Amino acid sequence: MSSGPSGSARSSESAADEALKLKVIDLVATDLDDLLRQVNGRSIRMDGRTITLDTTNASIERVEPDWRSRLLAVIGDPASPTS
Repeated sequence: MSSGPSGSARSSESAADEALKLKVIDLVATDLDDLLRQVNGRSIRMDGRTITLDTTNASIERVEPDWRSRLLAVIGDPASPTS
């Protein structure tokens, strides 16, 4: 039995590493908390002005998609599993 990541996990990691190298993405996060830590203090341009993100005490509000959003998701990607 192998103690390392599965083939699909290695594939995902290498795809993420490649995307980082190609500058297709800015970062890779292991979970939501990791994402909030990594983006904290980053500056972004929005509506012609620069905003510095402060995610230190950010609260997370999960919003479930309504039926229209779920329908559009299926139409946009019929191969994706539905919930």
